[in-house]
Amino acid sequence: MGAPFRGVARSKKVPHVNLFIVSGMPRARTAWVANYMTHRGILCMHEGLSLFDSPEECAEWMRLEAKDRPAVGICDSGAVWFYRALERLLPEAKWALIRRLPGESEASYLGEHGIDVSLHAHAVRLEEVASLRTALTVDFAELDVRMTELARWCVPGWEHDSMRHQMLTRCDVKLTDAALKGGIQRVKESPLLSHVEATIFKAEN
Repeated sequence: MGAPFRGVARSKKVPHVNLFIVSGMPRARTAWVANYMTHRGILCMHEGLSLFDSPEECAEWMRLEAKDRPAVGICDSGAVWFYRALERLLPEAKWALIRRLPGESEASYLGEHGIDVSLHAHAVRLEEVASLRTALTVDFAELDVRMTELARWCVPGWEHDSMRHQMLTRCDVKLTDAALKGGIQRVKESPLLSHVEATIFKAEN
């Protein structure tokens, strides 16, 4: 499939290539993080996996984009469900994980979108990934004060912009109700679901 966001401006100087993956609990400000990380030629695509039919397609797109960008990443709560595939395809990618209590995420879905969902399994999966690799973990409640740390972890050499940081920490970036429900439906109908790892150890059994 065609690579999205080809129109985003590139940085003229590309000192090195970095790939990164930010994942975590649903409703943990992943849209906000993706906006924060998309800066000075760096591209971070929110819910990037859902735009492709397989982890292989997503990884190929990331590598193509990284040829003329300082760094490329995805910020996708669902990435933990494709951990083994992404680790195999992008072994050099830096990972960062955003923790949030499952009950808080569930309450956000129900209160803002009327969606009743259980996220206990997602929380378990997140901790499995955290135990298997070196990843920066950040609690949802600390995201504003630790965002620069997360950015520098994902992109060594990240240039901190204090004015932009202050502006963005005052903003709330969320999917609209229609976009969220449309995205859920798109994922349900996508071939991507056939690649979900039923257990994180599936590839080893």
